[in-house]
Amino acid sequence: MLEMKNLYKDFMKDDKYLQEIQIPPELGYTIEYIKLLATGGEGHNSTTEAIASDRLPIDDLISNLEIADFCYPLKSSLIYFMDSIYFDIEKDITDDNIVKMFKVVQMINDDLEKFFEIEMRVRAAGKGTTPVKRNNAVENDDDQDPNEIKVDINNNFNMLTAFGSFPIVELMEHYVFDVCYPALKNFFIC
Repeated sequence: MLEMKNLYKDFMKDDKYLQEIQIPPELGYTIEYIKLLATGGEGHNSTTEAIASDRLPIDDLISNLEIADFCYPLKSSLIYFMDSIYFDIEKDITDDNIVKMFKVVQMINDDLEKFFEIEMRVRAAGKGTTPVKRNNAVENDDDQDPNEIKVDINNNFNMLTAFGSFPIVELMEHYVFDVCYPALKNFFIC
């Protein structure tokens, strides 16, 4: 993740209109591995759910979500995993895990607020994109923590995954509509 954030910092200073960040192969593999583990929970099989939760404990999932920032393919796989293995499951849920699940729900809420803010700015501008002041997008002191790089999702850039290059806004929309909403439904209704 740090590698991606540093790449983001570098290319935000560039004058190109459309830029691209490549997801490192190791992270791409991890994303697909998490999706594969999550698929094991789709059938409400407590054995595969237990195996998957042993491979990716809820505490590790939360710490990965905290650092995922603008890497929506990673966030999507983590929330899909959370939904399949922890939210929509056959076995009983411990009180400790319920507290951790609420933390994840709060993280989703924060992402939804960001998404709605971006959508409102786009609509207010009346255009397909929102103008961004480049000098405010990523200014970062050299002695500042590189994990604190601020990402402006409105700046038009693509993310190169193992399956192609996608605009960051499309990845965010997929994350919100195809992953977060079903997960929230399963958390609150089931």
